[in-house]
Amino acid sequence: MVTVRFRVAAVSAACVCVAALLGGCGGAAASVNQATLIVTPMSAVVTTAPLPTTEDGVQVVARVNGQAILLPTFQRALERAEIQQIVVQNVPGFQDSVLNILVEQSLITQAAESLAVTVSDEEVNAELQGSIELAGGADAWQQWLDINAYTEEEFRATLYDALLTSRMRDFVTASLATGDVPYARARHILVSSVDTALSLMQQIEAGGDFAALASQYSADETTKNNGGDLGWFAEDELLQPALAYAAFAGEIGQLQGPIRTELGYHVLQVTERENRAVADDRRAVLAQARFTNWLSSLSAAATIERFIQ
Repeated sequence: MVTVRFRVAAVSAACVCVAALLGGCGGAAASVNQATLIVTPMSAVVTTAPLPTTEDGVQVVARVNGQAILLPTFQRALERAEIQQIVVQNVPGFQDSVLNILVEQSLITQAAESLAVTVSDEEVNAELQGSIELAGGADAWQQWLDINAYTEEEFRATLYDALLTSRMRDFVTASLATGDVPYARARHILVSSVDTALSLMQQIEAGGDFAALASQYSADETTKNNGGDLGWFAEDELLQPALAYAAFAGEIGQLQGPIRTELGYHVLQVTERENRAVADDRRAVLAQARFTNWLSSLSAAATIERFIQ
């Protein structure tokens, strides 16, 4: 069954909540073996080929638009991530998720640089001081750093990344902060081939009934028996960005297609549009969805090389 899904909420793993770190982490640091990427003594992932190295001879686990993610950085991230887990049952998946976080943060940092979005040393210092006070003083703070596999320099870098991610989120979602939000109502027909989509468009343009054709041909089981009606949605609520973009870019009543997504090919027709007031909690959901969509677009446009399994 194929379904055009709407986004309810998504949280970027790249954004770090320091209070949650202080409240939720603990325990002895995990053992990390430099040669075999051991996360625990009984779980290891080996590389399929020798890792590339920097000019200084440091091994590289990934590159994001040519920017290296270093093996020591990855290992430290694995170590800290495992401390926060009770049990790691799927080690390859666990390592992949940690690497994904580092890739996302690299994308965010690169985007911030291109947009001249920055975080000052004073802001990092203020957050660091707040963390020390939250921990209960300098001695307790150092103990927390040791238990959770951080040097102070590493934690400063984590704070910087968290603040920068928050600032980029605000930048990307600024238009949703106040005022009404654009909504559209549309209907679609989802098929598996471009030829079928073109044929359906020709039939509709010749006077064919959109709803009847949706019922007969659409692979979207949730809408086919309702004339292909997607209902009302904000642009950031659709999980298929190309479909969402078309819904807000085209004219009302215009037949659009074939629009290619990971689901197949869509024939789309927007039937209504209006601006709507939204509740604050709903606005927060839309903002998070927009940021996630933006991050996905960065990933899709980036050159990302991974050198581990």
